[in-house]
Amino acid sequence: MVDLKFLHKLIRVVLYFAPSNTWKIGDFGLTTAGTTNQSLRTPRANGTACYRGPELIQEDPSFTNKVDILAMGCILYELISGGKRLFLKDWDVREHYAEYQGIDHRFSSVEHLCVSELGRNHLEDRIKDMLAKDRCRRPSARDMRMIFASYRYFTIGLEYKNNKKYEDAIDAFALSSQYGMLVTATSKEIGNCYMERALYHAAAESYETAVSADEKDSSAHCCLANALEHLGKYDAAIAGYAAACELEALLSNSAISYVRRKYLS
Repeated sequence: MVDLKFLHKLIRVVLYFAPSNTWKIGDFGLTTAGTTNQSLRTPRANGTACYRGPELIQEDPSFTNKVDILAMGCILYELISGGKRLFLKDWDVREHYAEYQGIDHRFSSVEHLCVSELGRNHLEDRIKDMLAKDRCRRPSARDMRMIFASYRYFTIGLEYKNNKKYEDAIDAFALSSQYGMLVTATSKEIGNCYMERALYHAAAESYETAVSADEKDSSAHCCLANALEHLGKYDAAIAGYAAACELEALLSNSAISYVRRKYLS
């Protein structure tokens, strides 16, 4: 006769949910209710070694559903590092969080598989949030779902753009920005798509949104200035290039001088 308790501890599955076209990771080794608002004690401190939060391996272990957020952060770290584990054993978890000085140094030593600097930086920041020592500072599952939905649509938009399907790309980038993430990046990409279609007014509006979302993004100022050049608004274009120069040395003063000589002399 099969020992159901034994099977219960072994089952690990990946589920595909057809109605919403999503994949879900299921781990039935720990099927105990947990809430973010209330911490529950667990004498067994169940969980998979190396993926358990510090609250599960202390002398008086307790948990909320934020232990799953930390575990997912460990999994995502493995994905971007080519399979390198963040922690090799529970003792590493204990030692790391006992002398907690952040997680930045862990990322400096891995070879990232992300295809873009933007994707790498954003993903790193989200993983760092998920790995916070204080479980109250870890994001909720709902927040993470929205964040990764935004990343998903942004990636789809880039693929459409690379294939010169600019209308589809604009739609995907717009969906990405609706989640409140990557507003500057999505606005710039929408503007780039409009520029490819020679829709300079629409491009300028998108770049203005990007600048408003992050006034310190020098490339957004450059993109806006470029669109304004095409619209014949040369004074505004020069001001945009000047703003970019002040923020970062992306353009030399000769670039501004060139625009001034070409259009205002």
